[in-house]
Amino acid sequence: KVAAEPPWPPAVVWGLREESRVVPVRPMIKYDHGAWGVIFLLRLHGSVFPKALVWAFPCSLVSVLCMYVKEQSGYEDDRGGTVAMLAVASFVSILGFLVVFRSNQAWTRFWEGADLLQQARGEWVSATS
Repeated sequence: KVAAEPPWPPAVVWGLREESRVVPVRPMIKYDHGAWGVIFLLRLHGSVFPKALVWAFPCSLVSVLCMYVKEQSGYEDDRGGTVAMLAVASFVSILGFLVVFRSNQAWTRFWEGADLLQQARGEWVSATS
């Protein structure tokens, strides 16, 4: 089959085949690290912060609203804050578990990629010798 004119710009690099059609592979994002090497942290393009703020900002507003209502109602905790400490400890435990799980998963993916790269290198060495 001869494909018609592609709808995307010609600057897109051709890449993978998927179900007998050519799918464009977009080029990687180029970061300008600046003089100190930390300017890229302040960029929004390619960052996870905008998506994280979509979830974090409403949660923080609800938290501030709850604290305001608590202060205005005159509620006093007669248990010495044990419920609040239990909630914080539970949150930190769950968050720690998730961070460790994701780090372990990333580490496994890294080593799988390193093993595949070593295998490809061995194949190239075998093919050229």
